[in-house]
Amino acid sequence: ADQTSKDVLLEFLNNEDVRRLFIGVESSGITVSLNTVPSTDKSLVFLKCPHVGKVRKDACDESVMLFDLSQNSVEQIEGMMDSVFVPLMFSEDSHKGEKMMENLHKLASILQITAGNERGDVVLPVPLLDVL
Repeated sequence: ADQTSKDVLLEFLNNEDVRRLFIGVESSGITVSLNTVPSTDKSLVFLKCPHVGKVRKDACDESVMLFDLSQNSVEQIEGMMDSVFVPLMFSEDSHKGEKMMENLHKLASILQITAGNERGDVVLPVPLLDVL
């Protein structure tokens, strides 16, 4: 890998404010980006879990989620958040508290921004509101 790709990867792993990493595979090589969804047929996005700042070597599998970016896959994940995970939060069987809702909201915000970027839109995260 070239030095630029290595620097981008290290920025993702070590910077608490960087929440996602895009990797695209092309015939000419691999593209790595923190902000731009690759316009390739084969691409991946790595999202830090809501509780994670810096990614530690010994906890990488618990700190980062990996998604295959097929066409509209981020929008599919965003839809799953709205139709599956959020309703589960409000079911009688799974009252896990305010912290879990905050983490779910952070993940939803990351997905909304990523889906917007994939469409070429600028999307700002919805601020967390207290649930009544």
